[in-house]
Amino acid sequence: MKIKALTDYLFFGLIGIFLLLINSLNNSACGQHSIRFAENKGQWNDSVLFRAGIPDGAVFLEKNSILFHFRNNDFLRDAHFGVENFEAPEFTRHHAFRIKFVGAAKKPECVAVNAGSDYENYFIGSNRKKWASRVQLFESLVYKALYPGIDLIVKGNKQSMKYDFVIHRGSKAKNIEIEYEGLKSIYLKRKNLYLKTSLNEIVEMKPVAYQMDGVDSIPVRCRFKLRRNKVSFKFPDGYNKNLDLIIDPHLVFSTYSGSTADNWGFTATFDSKGNVYSGGIVADVGYPVST
Repeated sequence: MKIKALTDYLFFGLIGIFLLLINSLNNSACGQHSIRFAENKGQWNDSVLFRAGIPDGAVFLEKNSILFHFRNNDFLRDAHFGVENFEAPEFTRHHAFRIKFVGAAKKPECVAVNAGSDYENYFIGSNRKKWASRVQLFESLVYKALYPGIDLIVKGNKQSMKYDFVIHRGSKAKNIEIEYEGLKSIYLKRKNLYLKTSLNEIVEMKPVAYQMDGVDSIPVRCRFKLRRNKVSFKFPDGYNKNLDLIIDPHLVFSTYSGSTADNWGFTATFDSKGNVYSGGIVADVGYPVST
């Protein structure tokens, strides 16, 4: 009986440690792990090339546009943590908006860079055709020749995203025009671009631009130019057309502190072969039907 009791204590001790480990991983995912891009193997809409989880939402990268989908997850956290007098809402609030690259190539080549060693499995719904396994995750994506002589690089940066336009020498930066659809408002403030939805506000920090001449980096003054809901870039001092030009804005999801998918572990166990099983709940964001 003493041996059995010791085994029970050991079992529950391991489970407790495991649940703490799950919690720790979830918390680190909130603030330390960079956003990564999962390939579409049929689990999402056909127009989607890659998807990334972002705080309280998701971003879907398409052929020549980027779709953002946010959801108000406050009620889920309130329910989980037992907020006093909690009442579940009848509906959850969502907001989606799209960034379109005006005049861009219709089908630019999109290359995924730096695959991770892990992968994800998607068993969504009962339609097995929409299931996908061993879905690879990548650190960045490159849209080659999105505009003539211009590449777009999209990458995660902890819990935010950044994108670089690489204008190869002899190409025209003025060809870049970005249209924002589905926002409540868009405006410039202190040279930063503010994107306001019904749920949050995203800030595109003022762009940093530079050129490389050998090993030397040459800064280039660059600003957003906003006309209604369309954004382009202007260069007050011009730039050297004989060198590549890099424009480097940075997106900040300023009002968010949550993880990329609300998830909580409830139980865990292991079997005689050393496999560990955990059970819990996850609430993630899918492809929106409208913006």
